[in-house]
Amino acid sequence: MTCTMIDQLASAAQRAPDAPYSFYEDRITTFGELWSRSRRVAGALRQMGIPQGQRVAYLGKNTDRLIEIIFGAAIARNTCVVLNWRLAMPEWRDVLIDSGATVIFADFEFVEHARRLADQVGAVTRIVSIDLSALPDDARVVDYDAMVDSAPTLEPVDIDPEDDFLQLYTSGTTGKPKGVPQTHAMHLSQLAQWESRLGPFPAGERFLVFMPLFHAAGITYPLFAISYGTQVEIHRAPVPERIVEALNSGRISSMVVVPTILAILLPHLKPGAFPALKRLHYGASGISRDLLQKTMDVLKCDLAQIYAATETTAALTILTPDDHRRDNGALWSSAGKPGAGARVRIVSTAGGRDLPPGETGEILIQSGSILRGYWRNEAATREVLVDGWYRTGDLGYVDAEGYCYVVDRFKDMIISGGENVYSSEVENMLAEFPELAEYAIVGVPDPQWGEIVTACVTYKPGAHHLTLEELQSRMRDQLAGYKVPRRLEVFSALPRNPMGKLQKHALRNAIRDRNDQRVASEAQG
Repeated sequence: MTCTMIDQLASAAQRAPDAPYSFYEDRITTFGELWSRSRRVAGALRQMGIPQGQRVAYLGKNTDRLIEIIFGAAIARNTCVVLNWRLAMPEWRDVLIDSGATVIFADFEFVEHARRLADQVGAVTRIVSIDLSALPDDARVVDYDAMVDSAPTLEPVDIDPEDDFLQLYTSGTTGKPKGVPQTHAMHLSQLAQWESRLGPFPAGERFLVFMPLFHAAGITYPLFAISYGTQVEIHRAPVPERIVEALNSGRISSMVVVPTILAILLPHLKPGAFPALKRLHYGASGISRDLLQKTMDVLKCDLAQIYAATETTAALTILTPDDHRRDNGALWSSAGKPGAGARVRIVSTAGGRDLPPGETGEILIQSGSILRGYWRNEAATREVLVDGWYRTGDLGYVDAEGYCYVVDRFKDMIISGGENVYSSEVENMLAEFPELAEYAIVGVPDPQWGEIVTACVTYKPGAHHLTLEELQSRMRDQLAGYKVPRRLEVFSALPRNPMGKLQKHALRNAIRDRNDQRVASEAQG
């Protein structure tokens, strides 16, 4: 009986060892080769003396080798921690220290970053370079392919479904990253939920993967494809020209995308030009009705929306292709329904009382794929897990048919281009600006990015008024690029209630009013 993700790979390799699994750059890897190389990665980790339960880290863009590392670590009963390559050096350092990883697998663009991190984090003693043409003169650095070729094969023994299979990081409300260990059982539960709503991936067809593999929205698809014998074409990063070429080739049957990239791609696509494309999955941020209609008109394929979170392994709810076709778009604003074995509750934000259909409250979910707890963070775990239910921090409601609707975010989180940005993290940086008297970070709606990070500030008397460029230049070395404000709004005072608490909704309304005034002024001019 298949009960771990390793069993899924072993079964796929036994069924079709010579069938292609992944296409990356000029490399093709079969299911049999993936199974063989994963066991040698495990053997290499055991040779290094990495104890069971230890984390190993991956830093880099998308690569086929990451799938081998994830499975290799799992076979050795280690866990791969996938770092967000868009973060800054201090953020990577925090994740490495938190995870306790002693080995960094780094793709060729990030080997020098990994060396600098190893200098700062004494626990890191080995760097494994992937696709680097020439190794640096550093005894800590070894070549990945040479390591795998010379390593013994380690067979999986006593793998437990509750072993941690993968660890991703999500930003916390304090701005510090939180580790989410995802067990084999969580992934298999998510797979069952997915299949109950969308059916299996078609065997032999090809799924295009360009979403970052440090995201649940990216890594889920190549992992699930293994269970069905589905091919994956992995791109290092979402480059619009390469995506269009792949679609034009006729080899892609499915892909996943965030609305931001859809907005960039659609003007360059001809309606009905991709007959091989059967289904498009989208999610990670809100989508406008206009963009959704344009997507359907141009791509002319099935659409599926995924409402997901790292803490739930991937999907909480799914809006199926049939839902998209139903009632002339009446369900387009819905996030869909949960899959098999999952349940959604809506509770009042004060007191946690269950609410009837149609009433808005906090969205909670219960399933076999929700996190067992954050990595080494009991306080954060207690905040989000209540009697076996995961608190999403999102506000929404469920209709009489059981469809879930997400209407707002309870937490001060901004979603810009599919990336989560917590305002408190950026505000902590603004606290170091001596010119500022007050400051706040809010998300402002944007047709391309979904939301853009906006800094709202007041200045101290006589202080220099920063330009947006000056503000950005001070923050870029300490924050990931997508967290750096793209807009600066100056106020005489920030709105507060009688108790002195900042009112961010009033800030958003003020910015909206400013936008309306600018549009009206331009129309008159």
